[in-house]
Parts: sequence; structure tokens; C-alpha cells
Amino acid sequence: VEKTRFATRFLNFREKYSGINAAVNIHNLSMN
Repeated sequence: VEKTRFATRFLNFREKYSGINAAVNIHNLSMN
């Protein structure tokens, strides 16, 4: 159960991080 909870948290974090990464990339493109 603990592993599943950790895996879910990791997936949520990775999803948030990829969203932030995309926003940063778009921001950098608009700056150039």
C-alpha cells in the first residue's frame, strides 16, 4: 500500500513538473 501511495505521488509530481516545464519552454520561446 505504501509503495502504491508513493508511486501515485510520484506520477502526480511528474505530471505537474512536465506542465511547469512546458510553461517555461513556451515562456522562453516568447522571450526570443
